[in-house]
Amino acid sequence: MKKIHGAGTAAAKGQKTAGSEASRKHSSGRRLLCVLLMGAVLAGCAGPSTRVIVRSETGSNHELPEEIPVLEEVNPYYIQESLTVLSETSRYGGSRGERDAVKYIQQLLGDYGYQVEIQRFRYETEFGVRTGTNVEAVREASSRDSDILVICSNHDTAKESPGANNNGSGTAAFLETARLLSRIPTDTELRFVSFAQCGRERLGARHYVESLRKRERERIVGVVELDQMGHVSDDEMVLGTVDGGSVYTGDLLRTVSRKVLGDSWPYVCRTEGSIGAFVRDEIPAVSISQKWNGYENGTPLDLPETVDVEQVAQTVDVICGMALEMMSTDTPSMMAKAHSYNDRDYAFVQKKDTPAWFGESPEFVQTETGRTGILNGINTDASGRQVEKYQFRMKWFDVDQIILTDYYFTDGGLSLISLEGEEAGIEFDDMKERITELYGEPIGENSGPNGTEYDWTDPVYHKFFALIPETEGYDLEIREYWTDKTVYEQRSPKGQILASEKEDPRCDVLSDLIFDILPEDGDEIIESVSYYTDGIGGSAGYVEYGNENADGTSMSGIDGEGGQENSRFYWRMSVDLEDALDRTGNWRNRTETIRMFTGLYGEILEQSAILKQEDGSEQETYGAAFAARFPEAEEEPIPEAKKQPQAPVTRVGVAPGEAGEEAAPPDFKTAFQMYVLAERSEKAPESWSIRIDFFRQFEELEAYRSRVRTNLNMPSEVGAYAGED
Repeated sequence: MKKIHGAGTAAAKGQKTAGSEASRKHSSGRRLLCVLLMGAVLAGCAGPSTRVIVRSETGSNHELPEEIPVLEEVNPYYIQESLTVLSETSRYGGSRGERDAVKYIQQLLGDYGYQVEIQRFRYETEFGVRTGTNVEAVREASSRDSDILVICSNHDTAKESPGANNNGSGTAAFLETARLLSRIPTDTELRFVSFAQCGRERLGARHYVESLRKRERERIVGVVELDQMGHVSDDEMVLGTVDGGSVYTGDLLRTVSRKVLGDSWPYVCRTEGSIGAFVRDEIPAVSISQKWNGYENGTPLDLPETVDVEQVAQTVDVICGMALEMMSTDTPSMMAKAHSYNDRDYAFVQKKDTPAWFGESPEFVQTETGRTGILNGINTDASGRQVEKYQFRMKWFDVDQIILTDYYFTDGGLSLISLEGEEAGIEFDDMKERITELYGEPIGENSGPNGTEYDWTDPVYHKFFALIPETEGYDLEIREYWTDKTVYEQRSPKGQILASEKEDPRCDVLSDLIFDILPEDGDEIIESVSYYTDGIGGSAGYVEYGNENADGTSMSGIDGEGGQENSRFYWRMSVDLEDALDRTGNWRNRTETIRMFTGLYGEILEQSAILKQEDGSEQETYGAAFAARFPEAEEEPIPEAKKQPQAPVTRVGVAPGEAGEEAAPPDFKTAFQMYVLAERSEKAPESWSIRIDFFRQFEELEAYRSRVRTNLNMPSEVGAYAGED
């Protein structure tokens, strides 16, 4: 096999990798399985040869073999390099960092031989009109009617985060996959697309899909989105679809993951990411990601040191194995099979545990459901507010029939859902029975001119159902519903039941986790932990401080020496069951729940007295010591010179006065969360590392941190904070 190396930095990459015997030994055995999927065994290949194509002085490419009939090995060095380059700074939408990332992605994809185009679009933000940038790289097949396989990722980040794992890991895997597939024989057109996400509506993906012609959409047999996949705390990979169901490319990925890794990746319901934008236009799509996010997500600590490059490389192995099956010239077109997989009718299945998204915009609802609604009318209500009516094809209450469902958006926010069940052939009594099976007996019955109206509520997902008989047929209306919190149990920090209003096995799960996160002497600090719910999206948890019992009476103790009665102060912690675990007991987001519990204890610690005062001085709280050490942590007046930019802001997507500034330092609670949960790194911003290091001076907190990390089976440290020996 001919090896081709570029000049400068690129040449150094090729030389370093070609000479890396250790890397080849570490991964060649496992990765050979991926090659076997092509029916060819890779022999005598010293490493990747197409990382960068040598260019002549005139800028044209040197002559290269058009195709290489075997798949080269995944190169962890290239993945690591991409992570490092992409994570040099935040890639917040429209920032200099994002523009540099776009240039880097564009250059590499062009060097691999793809036809690369930049796609720009404009969108509104609170700071005005901004510009988003997508990068598309195409490798055409010989036929203009060939299947199309789209592999995509998003390259931007949270505002103050370098985004090594979220989503530098997915983008690095995207680039390595593009390199490996750039010379493989194919009868399938390959498209690699890197998106600017631009908020919850995934505007980058949506703009790309809208730019596709009808025939292009029909030719796409699958979209595979590469999301964050390399954090050292989680090695469990999942396949995401908008409804948790299977798709053709997903099933291929499951087959290959079982062959390559010995583990068949499971499907989960995932509405975040770009896949919803494709599914809206009946394009089958699946995402690949870790099951849980890293604790550093969205912070300046999301650095390359937190990413397991070998894990990313394993994922690339699986992606390439799936792609080889679809690219093989021996396989027929997958177009019909992919689009009719499982005879899908592209109606969204509204399950019991699916939110209704009240208050959200039409664009957001369409992205979350992966379905495009038809705008059927615009009107004005009695208060003069604009009301838009969209119609969706949906399935409700475990009914297999498609029910045309009207969504009403008042001033841009979802306010009412109305179902036309009878037109789908569902009689009034049948609909009543199906709702009762899911939500229990009606909470209300009201007599009306045409019969009895029945009402149900879902306090978890904030839905109110009204089944109303009409002269002809019936109406089923769904509105937003909120209720007061329901308390299940009250326990000690060690899990002893103190009071029980309503038994729920999920209390046991959360009690075990709280015991793992609180200090061993937690019952000396916290009187009780209450398990309650006010539904999804309310308060996930909080702590209270006082000197009253639960019934409002004073809590007091007797001083042994003076015999005087003194008030005893305590802490109470409250945790929402539904925000942590779904009704079947599965975690909604285990990472966020652990972060929340750690943050709640941080709030308590902030107001707690330091256990040991080495200088013998009067006791002070940890929070007071933190504030004294970092007085700038308190809000300071902004100098007049910084309030207004000296010239018009030119960095797209960056707020006035914020361009080029370092990430804001963390407050006590955030610093404590990262001290306990984040992986230590020498490259953390100094304003963060010195605040995190503040806690390391206290032996009791070092012991606490060690206990929590052991209980959570967290990996050993991968680096060291600035200032550590």
